[in-house]
Amino acid sequence: ERFSEWLTDGLRALHLERAGYATKVIEFVSSEHTPRNLLLAGVRRAAPPDAAARAAAAAEIARLKAWAGIDHHALDDLLLD
Repeated sequence: ERFSEWLTDGLRALHLERAGYATKVIEFVSSEHTPRNLLLAGVRRAAPPDAAARAAAAAEIARLKAWAGIDHHALDDLLLD
C-alpha cells in the first residue's frame, strides 16, 4: 500500500514538471509517526517548458507507468498537450 502511495506521488510530481513546474517531494514527518507524510511542492517556472522538455517528462512518465504496469492515471486526461 505504501509503495502505491509513493508511486502515485512520483507520477504527480512528474506531471507537474511536464506542465512547467519545478517540483520537490519532501518527507515532512517521519514515516514512523504517520503513513501520509509527503509534501509535493511545485513552483511555476518563469518560462514554459519547450517541446523537448515536455517530451522528456512524458517519456519518464511512460517509463514509470510501464514499469509499474499502470495503463491509465487520472492526471493523464487532465494534463493534455
